Amino acid sequence: MYALNGEEAYSKYKGYLLEDITAGYLQEMLISGVEKPLFYDSSREGADFILERPDRRLIIEVGSGRKNYAQVAETLRSIGGDYGLIFSASPLEVNDAMVKVPWKFALLL
Repeated sequence: MYALNGEEAYSKYKGYLLEDITAGYLQEMLISGVEKPLFYDSSREGADFILERPDRRLIIEVGSGRKNYAQVAETLRSIGGDYGLIFSASPLEVNDAMVKVPWKFALLL
């Protein structure tokens, strides 16, 4: 059996860790009785999270490296979403209804 040390494990699983942290943070922020407005896109090319409110849908993609708009654009198209957010190592950038947010800014939320 192969064991990873802390640094190797962090490097290998950083993206998954960031997704889990984001899910926990969003879930904690959004607890409102029985309503569960946080979903995920199970399709292969889909984004990580779908935040659904009565008047709009926000698509969220999380990554440890640089990300492009492909997964968010696909989920926006497939479910009729309104806006997309990408939290990653990419620089701050706006592209129509999608925004890339670097982790150094996202962690200020």
